[in-house]
Amino acid sequence: MKKSNKKSLKTKLPAKPRKISVSLEPVKEAEITPAKLCKNCGHRLHGEYCSHCGQEHTESAVPGHEMLREFLKDEFHFDFRIVRTIIPILFRPGFLSAEYAAGRRVRYVPPLRTYVFISIILFGLIASQARKSPLITSDKIITGTGVHKPKEPVNLNFTFSNDTAKIAIEDTLLTGEQLRDSVLAEIEAAMGDSAGRQESDFEKKVKQGLVKLTEDREKFLEQLLERSAQAMFLLMPVFALILKLLYIRRKRRYLEHLVFALHSHSHAFLMFLIVAAGNLAGWAWLQPWLKWPLIAIPIYFFLGMKKFYGQSWGKTLAKYLLLLGGYGLALFTAGIAVLVVSVIWL
Repeated sequence: MKKSNKKSLKTKLPAKPRKISVSLEPVKEAEITPAKLCKNCGHRLHGEYCSHCGQEHTESAVPGHEMLREFLKDEFHFDFRIVRTIIPILFRPGFLSAEYAAGRRVRYVPPLRTYVFISIILFGLIASQARKSPLITSDKIITGTGVHKPKEPVNLNFTFSNDTAKIAIEDTLLTGEQLRDSVLAEIEAAMGDSAGRQESDFEKKVKQGLVKLTEDREKFLEQLLERSAQAMFLLMPVFALILKLLYIRRKRRYLEHLVFALHSHSHAFLMFLIVAAGNLAGWAWLQPWLKWPLIAIPIYFFLGMKKFYGQSWGKTLAKYLLLLGGYGLALFTAGIAVLVVSVIWL
């Protein structure tokens, strides 16, 4: 019995395991074919585009027709992005902001870039139009060597506090210095009699700035427009903050409110741009129609809030009125600050 048991044990024993050698050494980068490495950043490719830098993989020797195809693809892709962005800004309130919040962003121009692009064109048109409207029109002034002879009385109006300084230049010869002195005298009258008291530095700077305004109006307009553009850009976070407070229970991130602010202001600037371009063109038949883009601005804002935030018409109207009140106060304050700063630091 014992012998049989030993035999059975021997037969049940498994065969000796085979030795398997496994190399755990990493694959050297030189062993990867050059076609599998991005030529821009050197990372390994896992498809047609590099997952690290986004560059498309192409051969070094690109045929002429392939280069032309790539150029047209890039240019038309950019153009289609502009079209897909401008049309909703014009006619679809709140659509672009909703698309951005939903994560569909690549097909459109980014909101900040859209705002900056439209604002640059707008303020450029305003500056061009302002240069064509001098303070005293050339048809009323006959210029000579250091003299100004108006063909008819010319009025210059300056407003300070609750008073208005008004200068009427009669049909007489005035030198540039006399004109400047007259302006200064009327400004002092508008600001009140300063006799018996010391003038503040602020009053002196305001008077000096207003006098310089009559001498170099183009420089004043340039600074005014530049600071206005800066002020509008700085007001974007204020607009978004008001929206955040009004819709604090909607659990939207502050960035989403900021995106809505950028898209809404892009529409407003685009409407002003259309009006400025129409005025610059000077077509008589177009002038009666230029009021409609301005009327569309508040309507677009309201419908955009309804679309983006999805509340009832009544709640949207109430919050829209609160937004107009708060933001209107911020705009008024910023406008006064820009005007004063532009005059003082002229």
